Amino acid sequence: MPKTRLLLAAAALLWIEAILAAFYLVHKPLLLQAAAGLGSLLLTLLVSGLLTFNAAVWGMRLLARLGLTLDPVERLLLGAGLGLGGLGLLGFGLAAVGLAHPPVYIAVLLALSALSLVTRGPHTLRSGLAPLTAALSQPPERSLAWAPWLAATAAALSFVLALAPPADSFDALFYHLSVPASWLKEGGLIASNILPHYWFPDLVEGLFVWGLAFGRESAAPLVHWTYALLTVVLVWWWARSALDTSTAWRATLILISMPSLPLLAAWAYTDLALAFYCAAALYVLWRACAPPAAEPVSPNFWLLAGVFCGLAMGVKYTSFILPLAAAAFLLWRLRRSSRLLLPSFLRLALPAVLVASPWYIRNWVWTANPVYPFLFGGQGWDSFLAAQYSAAGSGIGLDLAKLLMLPLLVTQGHLDANYYDGRIGPFWLILFPAVLWLLWERRKSPDWPALAIPAGFGLASGLFWTLGVINSSALWQARLLYPALIPLAGLFALGWGALARLDNRYFRISAIFNVMFVLALAESLLSFGLFTLARHPLSTALGMTSRAEYFQRFQPTYADALALVGQTPPDARVYFLYEPRSYNMPRQVQPDAFLENFNHELYLQGSPQAVIAAWRHQGYTHVLYQHAGQLEQTAPGRAALELLTPLAATENTTLYRIP
Repeated sequence: MPKTRLLLAAAALLWIEAILAAFYLVHKPLLLQAAAGLGSLLLTLLVSGLLTFNAAVWGMRLLARLGLTLDPVERLLLGAGLGLGGLGLLGFGLAAVGLAHPPVYIAVLLALSALSLVTRGPHTLRSGLAPLTAALSQPPERSLAWAPWLAATAAALSFVLALAPPADSFDALFYHLSVPASWLKEGGLIASNILPHYWFPDLVEGLFVWGLAFGRESAAPLVHWTYALLTVVLVWWWARSALDTSTAWRATLILISMPSLPLLAAWAYTDLALAFYCAAALYVLWRACAPPAAEPVSPNFWLLAGVFCGLAMGVKYTSFILPLAAAAFLLWRLRRSSRLLLPSFLRLALPAVLVASPWYIRNWVWTANPVYPFLFGGQGWDSFLAAQYSAAGSGIGLDLAKLLMLPLLVTQGHLDANYYDGRIGPFWLILFPAVLWLLWERRKSPDWPALAIPAGFGLASGLFWTLGVINSSALWQARLLYPALIPLAGLFALGWGALARLDNRYFRISAIFNVMFVLALAESLLSFGLFTLARHPLSTALGMTSRAEYFQRFQPTYADALALVGQTPPDARVYFLYEPRSYNMPRQVQPDAFLENFNHELYLQGSPQAVIAAWRHQGYTHVLYQHAGQLEQTAPGRAALELLTPLAATENTTLYRIP
């Protein structure tokens, strides 16, 4: 009987395996099809998680060494941003010394993570997360009970969209990803004239390079998403600390009501990193202020504000308004304390200059212009390119009617140079009169610094942005206002709450506004949800839809360029016409950064024949032409195209060989 039972059991096992194998040979489970993609997604989440974990741990520890009186939540939020900035500096620093190789980045991040773990990094992180979670879990007032759920919905949708390939994020394909990818390709920095944007400040690109070194492209937008989350939570905490919990949740709702914010957070951009550093610097300036008659809590608050100013200057050139505003505030704050003025100013200025210096020193060494290509020009830059980039005289000018309509027009978004990432929503303008009233009413109240600091910075930034759009249409980009608008959310939320003071027995203006706001926010989140669902980001992240198919569907012109460039010989050099994006190109290419490559060459060489000869002399073998440039509608353009040999074409793009 035991032998018979054993044989029957073995036969039963074989029967089960045979039937299951036959079934799954025909009915292949989706889980098995997505297994490789699931592993890839988990690795992406691991890399972005390690970056955030290390940033928070080491940033919090650095803050502790400054001896500042900060509560655990402040240490977490400010420390995480500080740590991300440190990793960005380290990522760029490895490239600057010629160590931009994937194994180096992988080894450094893993070693840093191991060190964090053995030195009780999780405990450090928990010390800030626990009180933050407790604060967030406290229910808001009844009328705002839905606020945390809507905020979580916006964050979740943005997170899922960040997992998709960067087809929609134009500037990521243009330079935010192409620059760090070039570091890895070249093993470090090169004397590049291919893309002027190569020389822009690269703090956030220094963060993106970590994910690219692991082969995890989606880790880059997740870094930007992390900055967005830190920014919104910091503004929430600031409003909660300085004002009250209801105002804090209203501030959060105002932020997520901006249609472009959750969309922008899902892209490998830098705007929300800059917004965070501006908000952090302003927050630290506020923390340096007690009531007007008191001294600053600690002089090291000025030092920390300077560090955040320096990190902001490492993100974009346009951030120079922040250190100027911080210096102006310090001078005003210590105007009666001449003994403290100079040392405090140095505590602010020196860290700002030191932290910002790597990119400006690099530019000075490599191009002899610390702010290349602006102000002083440099190699590969001339008056033609300067005129094309600045588009001077193309703005609205000093037309009084247009200037008066500017606040309304910027909220509409239809005139923005980038429609999708320029929609700030209508509520900033709706609440603006209430904010002006509150600023006047509370000018002598104890919470005045919490209102005046972001208001002053917002005014300075708004005036600078307005001067830009007066001069150039290229600067009509509402997202350039994000660093100024986002810290103002608490003040505008206070204006929202003040509407109740206008309620009367005929109508309740606060209730009417609340209903309109909820409907508008619901529409915005629903539209964003549909936008996200239409792109099936998880399908691509899990490998069920190929990256090439995704680009072909949502960015066909770029997909055509990738495919056609891939058809050229391995040693080909391809000159682009009317295609500025170069990320992930399989050959060495010359992108058309300003969509003026041909006209610039014509300006330099004088004739189409000389242009072709110059390309050949420079070593280019092929030309890729995007038909949207309509080059064939001009006589020089037609003459140049006729001198080239067409090799392959799609509906959007043609690849030529230079004979």
